[in-house]
Amino acid sequence: MIKKVLLTLLVLVFSSYFVAAITIFNQTNDNLICQEVNLAVSDSVRAGFVSSQEIEQLLRNKQLYPKGKALKDINTQQIEEALQSNPFISQAVCFRSASDQICINATQRLPIMRMMSDHGEDFYIDAKGHLMKPSATTYAAKLVVVTGNLSAAYAVNHLLPLGMIMQNDPFWNNMIEQINITDKGTVELIPRIGDHVVHLGKPENYQDKLYRLKVFYEKGLSKIGWNKYSKIDLEFNNQIVCTRR
Repeated sequence: MIKKVLLTLLVLVFSSYFVAAITIFNQTNDNLICQEVNLAVSDSVRAGFVSSQEIEQLLRNKQLYPKGKALKDINTQQIEEALQSNPFISQAVCFRSASDQICINATQRLPIMRMMSDHGEDFYIDAKGHLMKPSATTYAAKLVVVTGNLSAAYAVNHLLPLGMIMQNDPFWNNMIEQINITDKGTVELIPRIGDHVVHLGKPENYQDKLYRLKVFYEKGLSKIGWNKYSKIDLEFNNQIVCTRR
C-alpha cells in the first residue's frame, strides 16, 4: 500500500515537472525573435507572376513581415489571409518550424490565356475561370493571346476548354499564336506557321475541330505548302473547307 502511494506521488511530481517544463519552454520560445523567414513560391519555373521579393514587400506594406518580430506576436493566419488577397496567389500556408523559423509557402495561379479585347479589357484567366489583372511586374510563360470582340463572361463561359487544350497539348501550344473572336462571336485561330486563318465557328466541339485540323496539317499542308490557302474553315461537322489565295 505504501509503495502504491509513493508511486502515485512520484508520478504526480514528474507530471507536474513535465507540464511546468513545457510551459517554461514555450514561454521562452515565444519570447524569441524571428531571425529567419523561409519563403517559397511554387510553380515559379512555369510562371513568374509572383516572386518571393514581391511577397516580402506585400507583407512589409501590411506590417506583417515576421522577421525581427517576437514569435508570440506573429499571427500566421493574418499572413495567410494577406497573401491570399493577391489575385495571383491561390493558396498560402504560414507556420513556425522546429528551428523557430517562420515558413511561408505560396502557390501561384497558373493562367492559360491572356485576354486583350477590342474594348480595352486586359486580363489573364486560369483553368478555373479566375481573372487576374496584369501588373507592370508580371510576366508569364508562353501563353496564347485572345483578341477581338470578347468579354470576361465570354472567356469564362466559352473559351476555357480551348485554353486548356492549348496549354496542355504541346502541338497546339507551339502551333497557335493567337485566338480571335469575331463580331459575330465565332472563333478564329492564328497559327505561328503559314499565312492563313483557321475558322472554328461557334465556340463548341473544340476537340473534334482541332483533331480534323491536326490531321489536315500533318497529311495536307505539310506536303502541299503552308501558304496555299488563306482560310481553313472547320465550322461544319466532318468538313474542311479551304479558300485558295
